Amino acid sequence: MGVWLRGGAIINGGSVVVTDSSFFYNHAVRGGAIQTWGGVILILGSTFAYNSADIVPTKTRRAGGGAIELYAADQDFPRGDILNSTFIGNSARQGGGAIDNSGAVTVTNSTFTGNVAELQGGAIRNLEGATGTVTLRYTILVNNVPVA
Repeated sequence: MGVWLRGGAIINGGSVVVTDSSFFYNHAVRGGAIQTWGGVILILGSTFAYNSADIVPTKTRRAGGGAIELYAADQDFPRGDILNSTFIGNSARQGGGAIDNSGAVTVTNSTFTGNVAELQGGAIRNLEGATGTVTLRYTILVNNVPVA
């Protein structure tokens, strides 16, 4: 098992569509399974379980987004749509046990359960000072925990 700086399974700076897929036990400093860096991502009917952004961060590396990080790069703000997906037991050393956002993400008809962040946003962190927006529709959040 390797540990990558960004996006344990996928790093995206363009456009990605993920359909009916499973991401289990991926690890990275940022975006345990996927990091979208100023790109666009569409996730349909997928499962993210036990992914982590758990390496000790430095000033330039924040450990966020246990499953997914949407990262705004040089004024290029990422966009994401997540539909009919499940996030279970993902964790982040800093924020966003499942999702760490500094772009625009819409989550529809999805479930977040048992995700953990050591600082902020057990399930989702929308970064302060960023232009991030999060929209939740018909989504269930249960037993997600910010530890600090």
